[in-house]
Amino acid sequence: MKNKMPIMLAMLLAALADSASSAALAETAGSARDGMMPSAAPAGAEPAAAVPPIEGAPLPLPPAAPLPGAVGPGQEDLIATLNGYDRTLARFPQSVPAREGRLLALSQLGLPSQALAEAEQYPQVDEAVLQHLHEDEAALTIRQAETTYYKPGDDYAEYDKAILLTQENLKRYPDSARSRFDMVRALNDRKRHGDAVAIYESLEKDGIAMPAYVYEAAGDAYLAEQKPERSAQAYRVALETNPNSSRANIGLFYALLDQSDYDGAQRQIDAYAAKPLEPAAKFDAATSAIFERAYENRLDVAQRQLLALQDEAPASDQLHLALGKIYLWRGWPRLAREEYGIAEQRDPENPAAQAGLIEVEVALGDYQSAAERLSPMLQTIPDDGDVKKLAHAGAVRDYNQLEVSASGSRSRENLGNGRGVIVESKLTGAPIGYQTRPFIHEYFERGISNGVSFDYRRLGLGAEHTFAGLGAVQAEVQQEFFRHKKTSVAASGRVALNDYWELRANGDSNALAVPLLARFNGISGWSTGAGASWRASERLALHADYSHLVMSDDNIRREISMRGVATVIQGPVYKGALGLELGAGSNSREDAPYFNPRNAHVAQLSFTSDWLGYQRYSRSFSHQLVLSLGRYTEHGFSTRTIGGASYEARADLSQVLSVSAGVGYVRRVYSGEESSGPEAHIGLNWKFL
Repeated sequence: MKNKMPIMLAMLLAALADSASSAALAETAGSARDGMMPSAAPAGAEPAAAVPPIEGAPLPLPPAAPLPGAVGPGQEDLIATLNGYDRTLARFPQSVPAREGRLLALSQLGLPSQALAEAEQYPQVDEAVLQHLHEDEAALTIRQAETTYYKPGDDYAEYDKAILLTQENLKRYPDSARSRFDMVRALNDRKRHGDAVAIYESLEKDGIAMPAYVYEAAGDAYLAEQKPERSAQAYRVALETNPNSSRANIGLFYALLDQSDYDGAQRQIDAYAAKPLEPAAKFDAATSAIFERAYENRLDVAQRQLLALQDEAPASDQLHLALGKIYLWRGWPRLAREEYGIAEQRDPENPAAQAGLIEVEVALGDYQSAAERLSPMLQTIPDDGDVKKLAHAGAVRDYNQLEVSASGSRSRENLGNGRGVIVESKLTGAPIGYQTRPFIHEYFERGISNGVSFDYRRLGLGAEHTFAGLGAVQAEVQQEFFRHKKTSVAASGRVALNDYWELRANGDSNALAVPLLARFNGISGWSTGAGASWRASERLALHADYSHLVMSDDNIRREISMRGVATVIQGPVYKGALGLELGAGSNSREDAPYFNPRNAHVAQLSFTSDWLGYQRYSRSFSHQLVLSLGRYTEHGFSTRTIGGASYEARADLSQVLSVSAGVGYVRRVYSGEESSGPEAHIGLNWKFL
């Protein structure tokens, strides 16, 4: 029979005891809580009272005693209570209630390990108290890992320690709901999201009521596991308890975005940002609300708002990282590099800055630097979500790639009911030394005109080398399989001057631009070309190209074209772009046995509508409708109207497989004769090991 002093008597004696100095104890407790930041959802907090009843009588601790290590109201009362127990024990060393009260008070002050060490000296301490101390120890370990700054990856050891402590507690106390709660949070923090979900679902199955922090951890884990519906459900339950939780509010926002519920995501984040919040939470909410505009493809709006917010907080790394992401999405990797670089200078080990710089290097074609930057991150933080995505994207980028397209169309080599079929395939191999990729290229064309059919084939072997931050060159040796077999070479290159300007050039000793009907008549030719593009942003781009074709029948063909595309409507699921194309061409020979106008001019307007019908992470389905109308002028003939309509459906089935198919109807004019009819095409892009 345990010798326990009645709890009221213990407190009465404590009240009558002389006031002893508690400076040493206060210093110990204070040092334990120094550097520990308060949390909106502390790990280990129980829905019931923090201290379990002993022999039916509650210990005289504050009813809202904070979690071990937490700083908040009642801290001084807790120290005073501990002093009372110490005074009681000074007079009555065998008092079990006072001893248990002291141990629980120590644990609540953030010293559960010290309390457990002391408890080993007193075997009469109740098992319920020991359980509480063990659970406090695991909870405090989780909290310290969450609120302490570690170098990337160093926190893994702390979370592993917390997981081990919680596992040991579950062995001691198999029915402990609190240990299961803490296990969900610790596993989620350790990025073991699947394991966290499994325990959370077992708690659901058992019908156990859970505190808000468990639902928040489950929401995080489901989101990482790409289950946004379950994630949103968990966050909503958490918000019922704590409507101002930053973690749950922002988590719900991203869960809705991942469901493509843009209206719901906007309502959620705007409502949260409008609440009276602490400055840090207010800033996070404002930044997330701006990003909602970016996810709706209103990138220009998001950029302006971020720059305005940066005027208020110029030292914020969070804003530099956000701007870097926006610049990348807008097609400006060099501007993005500046923003990420600022964040890296302030904290060279910032994982978000390093991840952003990897994306920049990939966008600039610096694959070797990207791999070298990613390598240490794979060693230190391999389970980080961004690191896993970057590693997977890099692996997929290095896969072999097969591209196949087939089209049936009207061409200017064929008059009246003439038509052509083109099948082109390209097999690109894995990189050689990061920057160089070999490929095999096959081209097949069939022309049908006036009852005559003829085929043209060529096979090429080449390589493409990417110069980091500059551009790329491609060279190919080709073998023609036609009436007169011929070996030739082709080369092309592009140079990016900055984020806006790009120059292009190409040459082919046996040009594909030679009309098929000319080849049928034994004519060949070589070509050169050059071009330039100016891309202001995702909304506006201009292109200009010139080609020079010299054929073996002494005909010289020159062509110049200018194209402009302006996106006039842009939203999360629909984009409308207006296009204008101007072109002119001339031929030096007038009596060629193929379509060969002395000169011709074309002006055509188009409107392209893109709809995103479905998107689920890497899977999507989209539609495109293009309407065009223009005028064509040819020397010796009157100006005629041309145009057409085409529809294409595209399905991205995964990160490695996409297919497309389209149909259309076109009206063209060649030498005063109309050539109109249907067109069709299909495409395949498959990446494989």
